[in-house]
Amino acid sequence: MLGANDGIVSTASLIMGVAAASAARSDILVAGIARLARLIHPTGAH
Repeated sequence: MLGANDGIVSTASLIMGVAAASAARSDILVAGIARLARLIHPTGAH
């Protein structure tokens, strides 16, 4: 369960950081989806 919580927290942090940088809504969405995709299908070392 800790791994799932860690992924949710890190994804939320990434999205908030992108949003705080005054990015367009599409940029925020792309960043969030890319992070979730990386969590679901990790490649290489972390």
